[in-house]
Amino acid sequence: MPDAGRILWIDNDTQYLAPFRASLEDSGFEVTTVETLSKATNLLTGGRYDLVILDVMIPTTAQDEAEGYSAEVSDFGFKTGLAFYKKNRDLMLRLGLPVMVMTVRIDQHIVDEFVAAGLPRECMFTKYSVRDPDVFLEKIDLIINR
Repeated sequence: MPDAGRILWIDNDTQYLAPFRASLEDSGFEVTTVETLSKATNLLTGGRYDLVILDVMIPTTAQDEAEGYSAEVSDFGFKTGLAFYKKNRDLMLRLGLPVMVMTVRIDQHIVDEFVAAGLPRECMFTKYSVRDPDVFLEKIDLIINR
């Protein structure tokens, strides 16, 4: 199967992601999953990806992360993914790297905050809304080929 692209997935709940990851890999994607923001930053600046999938609530696990994503900036961890997006948005734009946000959060204000930060509304999903593998892969394809 030909390579469909490379995805950097930032989410601390890797067990939950297993079926999504399997669908991507079965479709030819190479998926790198990271659970920490510092690893994500290192890979983002040092690798070439076709898409970033980002969770909203990613706990900080190291002192440098806690300093870079303070309680005020991350809303006590409830918006760490948003803080990461804002901090790295310009780099991702320069790289032409689209972002898909997948979260369990269904509150409208988090969607509005991502949109206000520059993420297109159509790039934001709940994990429940894309749990069907065909729907999930269709959304990935649409975002990558925007």
